Amino acid sequence: MRHDKAFKWIKRTSLGLLGIALIVAALYVINAYTLDQYEPEITRIEKHEEKSGDSGHIRVLAFNVHRCDAIKEGGIFGYTPQGDEVVGETVGKIAAFLREQNADIVFMSEICAESFLSHTNQIEALAEQAGYAWAVFGHNSSFGLPFARHRSGNAILSKYPISSAINFDVIEPHSPLQPKTNRRILKAIAEINGKQYSLYSVHLAAHYPAPRLRQAKKLHEVLSKDNNEIIMGGDFNDTPDSEPMRIIRSLPKIRTAENFEPTYVRWPPEHTIDYVFGPKSCQLVSYKRVINNLSDHYPVVAVFDSR
Repeated sequence: MRHDKAFKWIKRTSLGLLGIALIVAALYVINAYTLDQYEPEITRIEKHEEKSGDSGHIRVLAFNVHRCDAIKEGGIFGYTPQGDEVVGETVGKIAAFLREQNADIVFMSEICAESFLSHTNQIEALAEQAGYAWAVFGHNSSFGLPFARHRSGNAILSKYPISSAINFDVIEPHSPLQPKTNRRILKAIAEINGKQYSLYSVHLAAHYPAPRLRQAKKLHEVLSKDNNEIIMGGDFNDTPDSEPMRIIRSLPKIRTAENFEPTYVRWPPEHTIDYVFGPKSCQLVSYKRVINNLSDHYPVVAVFDSR
């Protein structure tokens, strides 16, 4: 009799655990497939005025913000989610840095709209605190459950008016259940001194050389067909002399620096993998990395003369 009761208890417990596991798995799939990862989130920060009329200089900053510390290394599984207090402190430091740099356009990668224990929208928070009139976010991945998920991707902060944006694949799309292999480019249209500019926020694959090469070729194809002036920045995850970067830099309509300083110095050897590009029609006034301890990447700042 005792064996029968024990068996029934084990059976009920097993079925209950299986049911919970199936519910969790279903919610994971629902989150992955129901969220439109191709639709950018565009926010107008009403308390900040748009920029209109200037000296002709366009100051651009590119920064991989490393999720604003929403997930830190360590813990049982190798990574530990952080709450709004930790994220808010990091966002405040990055916002202070952005105010100090006073860039007109900021391209950010590895930035989160939400992340498990933190529900801070890092894009909007940085725009509000750093003085940007427009904030645009484009997904690269969203995994987890609808009420506890990690949504990260690329972002653009702009002091110039943004009229539209798209978020598109630069490689054959994979299942949303495989977020590491998904890469998209965020493109926004801005009006600068009466002209339309295409702004591209980029983050190419980190640990997949073959897909990264295909992404570079696709990006080259997209930029070749763009009739607007182009400003682009982000984490390209490859060195200046690599084949992917030679393909991108071969475009006749964009320019960047000739000499670069390392932007990823966390592990030796040091690498230059973060870049800013501007229109060929604009003179490159200055180009530099900025050393700080806000991320595992150093930001890059470039100034272009559009006159």
